[in-house]
Amino acid sequence: MALEHEIAQLGKRMGIPGLALSPDGVTALEIENMGRVYFERRPEELLVYLARPAPPYDRDMPRRICHYGKAHPVPLSGGMHKGQAILLTRMPDRNATTASLENAVNYLAQQMNNVFRN
Repeated sequence: MALEHEIAQLGKRMGIPGLALSPDGVTALEIENMGRVYFERRPEELLVYLARPAPPYDRDMPRRICHYGKAHPVPLSGGMHKGQAILLTRMPDRNATTASLENAVNYLAQQMNNVFRN
């Protein structure tokens, strides 16, 4: 299937040959200085999300990133789970390409980095 091919290609670009979704449709990568990146297949869409430890005093951080007043080029959702800040975007699985997956991961990391720096 096309999505599996694109994820495998992304893995090759990252030096992770054989990157694939599990039978449940999920895969996770720990990326140094970025956090844990997840790809999760849902019916007709792919979720891409980034989880990173968040300071205990800043539980509002994901909401600030996803505020509707910001003009994000992709849909963003955010929240906290067990001390982790989580940012998520979604795309129709038919639109998932190696480049769009890489761009999604980089955009999530950039948004999180911007808030952690401030």
